[in-house]
Amino acid sequence: MKLQHLSKLIIMTNRILVFFFSILCGLEFNAGATETLIKMHMPPNSITRIWYMDENYQMTPATFVNRNGNETLVKKILIIQKPTIFRYNLMNKDKEFRHMFAVFPGDTVALVLGRDYDISYLKKSDVFLEKMIGSYDNIKNENLTQTILPHFYKQIEGLKNRNSIIIDSLKNSNRIDNKLRVVLKGYNDINYFVKALSPTYQKEITTNPYLDTVMREIHANYSELMRTSDLSIYDLSSHMINYKLWLSKDKSVFGYVKLAATTMPQGLKTTLISRILEGSDKNTDDYKRTVEYLKNQGLNFFGPNLITPNIFGSKLTDSKGKHNSLAEQANDLLDNGLILLDFWASWCKPCLEEFPHLKIKMKHFGAKEVKFIGINIDTDLKAKDWLASFKKQNLSVNYRNLRLENKNKGPFISFFDVKAIPRYILIDRKGKILDFNFDPPSSDKFEVNLRSHLKTR
Repeated sequence: MKLQHLSKLIIMTNRILVFFFSILCGLEFNAGATETLIKMHMPPNSITRIWYMDENYQMTPATFVNRNGNETLVKKILIIQKPTIFRYNLMNKDKEFRHMFAVFPGDTVALVLGRDYDISYLKKSDVFLEKMIGSYDNIKNENLTQTILPHFYKQIEGLKNRNSIIIDSLKNSNRIDNKLRVVLKGYNDINYFVKALSPTYQKEITTNPYLDTVMREIHANYSELMRTSDLSIYDLSSHMINYKLWLSKDKSVFGYVKLAATTMPQGLKTTLISRILEGSDKNTDDYKRTVEYLKNQGLNFFGPNLITPNIFGSKLTDSKGKHNSLAEQANDLLDNGLILLDFWASWCKPCLEEFPHLKIKMKHFGAKEVKFIGINIDTDLKAKDWLASFKKQNLSVNYRNLRLENKNKGPFISFFDVKAIPRYILIDRKGKILDFNFDPPSSDKFEVNLRSHLKTR
């Protein structure tokens, strides 16, 4: 690709991104926040979740719980502002269930959870979105090369056109109404755009003449796409940023964050920046430069090596079923107070072997000097094992016993890069990470290093 053409593409992409997100910020939807009722017929002692994107562009669960020994109808009222696509993804043994369905403000939706944990509509006439049109997931984009790139785009463009014909046919035969037709069209288009931009992640792809056309199509259609709330909007936004970085051969976290900070509306900006920082190496110059940039811009995300706000404020469950966050736990510490995070599980023998050592050494520190917080990673189904195992340790009240619920576990574990337990991480009361791999309680250095951190703060 010639340098002059590359320069034009970068300028065009800048303009499209600015226009793209000015539309996003300025859109007004005719429906205000409206109560929407979702009913789930559930088997005995069951729990499940469906996911959607809320008004802040956050991936949000709607959780349905039946603690009764009988089949029960569970109702949940959600507040949505515009047509929203809900997703259900579950692996159960060797089966995978994946469903998408559209919900409109003010709707009442009736679902049934089977004993195999698959969901279906109560009315058999209703059909999930993925059963109406073809899925782009079936078109592989791994290991693309310059040679097979034309075939890849021919495939996805063909699927987009076939889906469009199917949607019109469903409307013309009165199988769907016009509201659902509009949502299906947007759903088809946005997933096409996400797939079309995905080759920007392929190292083997050095030039891609198709992306110029794709960006123009996004520019022309985005106002319509934004009339439906879909989790794919996050993917599309991230792909657009990466496309621009690909053009400029910039692979840095700083470049990604700067573009997100200057072109995104507040909610989407926060989500995109938080996610990329959570998965970044906190000890690199790139990461530190990025955080300094955010502070200088007055965005005040976090300081160097600070826990991101959505992690520091994430709710963990205590033994009484109440929810606490690390931020709340830090409130009653002294200014130089410390928090030692202890990642453990009831089935982890080395974890349990550290508890007697911790029990002895905890006594040497005041409750407002150092707070010891156990973060249990047992699954929701093993919650009873967590409580029984902890009770046997007979630790003092200075050790807070918290557990990560399944819905919060992924981001939390990813941020702290917990690949083995027991794992000890030392932070201060503001969430600054002082040591990613602190000494275990059985180490002779454990108490000495804790004292050292207290004195130097």
